[in-house]
Amino acid sequence: MIRSDLDHRGFSIPLADIPAVLDGDTELIFVLGSGEEAGSVRLSTSGRAMNFVIEPFFYTTPLLSITRMIAGEQRKAPLFVGREQVEGGCMVRDYL
Repeated sequence: MIRSDLDHRGFSIPLADIPAVLDGDTELIFVLGSGEEAGSVRLSTSGRAMNFVIEPFFYTTPLLSITRMIAGEQRKAPLFVGREQVEGGCMVRDYL
């Protein structure tokens, strides 16, 4: 589940799609409740983060945090929004 202070709808990625993302595929993100397609998720170029595009925002989160969440070692992961999309050029940290 993805939640951000910038977009209060809430989003999800099917857990079954995570292995495909980790293998380099791009998968869909859906709006919670309605199941409407909202964006996409893919591994970063470096392979050290997951990138989420939910228009008009571009989010990223460290892959290490994602794997810890999947393993049940932590409940949340930091979610960063692209600098050019935030007023004043500062980074915003939300949680996955």
